[in-house]
Amino acid sequence: MKRLLALVTVMMLLCASVSAETAAPVHAPENQLTLEDIQALNGGKANAYFDNNRLCFLEGTCTPDPVKTAEDAERVVASMTGLLCGDEKTHFEPLRTLNDASGNVYYVFQQTYADMIVLGGAAKVITDKDGNMLGLIGSVASELPEVAEMESQLTAEQAEELVIQHELDAHRG
Repeated sequence: MKRLLALVTVMMLLCASVSAETAAPVHAPENQLTLEDIQALNGGKANAYFDNNRLCFLEGTCTPDPVKTAEDAERVVASMTGLLCGDEKTHFEPLRTLNDASGNVYYVFQQTYADMIVLGGAAKVITDKDGNMLGLIGSVASELPEVAEMESQLTAEQAEELVIQHELDAHRG
């Protein structure tokens, strides 16, 4: 059953195509916040942590407005794409919303590209129970290949062979 599920997943990924009706990129310079903007929103007290010039954690807010819905959080993530080192190909889809015992809310977004999930690509907006933003965590895969390059790299037969080999290896170990 696991093998069939893995095979179906791979096949769905291979069959994914770029939609002709994609949204306008949110990475336009006028929509992007800078580190100076964030410091101003936080009275100069935002703590931003970078890894290889990519923002990976921000303690503070990215918006003067409360974040009370996934749509509000999605706008925040879109405005942070530049600091997360995303580009015009970077897109995030809402994945889930979680709450903890203190009432904090975690809006989790999965990075996608050409209707495919980008493994390791995610962003999380964290708020308190009143919608005051507490922070943002990001891990963005950038410099992704063009869709035409991706489509020509792996055939359906090769994908099937890889899934079968993976399952065989998993059952041996």
